Amino acid sequence: MVRFIVIKKSENAYGVGFDACDICGASGYYQRGNQVVCILCDVVMNIATIGFSGGCNPVPLKYEIIDGNMVIRPANLEAEKNRFK
Repeated sequence: MVRFIVIKKSENAYGVGFDACDICGASGYYQRGNQVVCILCDVVMNIATIGFSGGCNPVPLKYEIIDGNMVIRPANLEAEKNRFK
């Protein structure tokens, strides 16, 4: 199973990442009010940085917007599946 999150940053911008980070591993994140929080270290994410690498932040996941729909390619999910074992 591969988990990912999608955050709507603004009308036309999204933060898309795996529900895991390079520091805390596959612990994942949860929503507390309007915040996204790491389950392991309790760090509150800066919503603007979701979709970018670095720190305790969801590992970025490539996506496209095609005809108004978000498209995530299976190959991009497959590439990171070992994070969740």
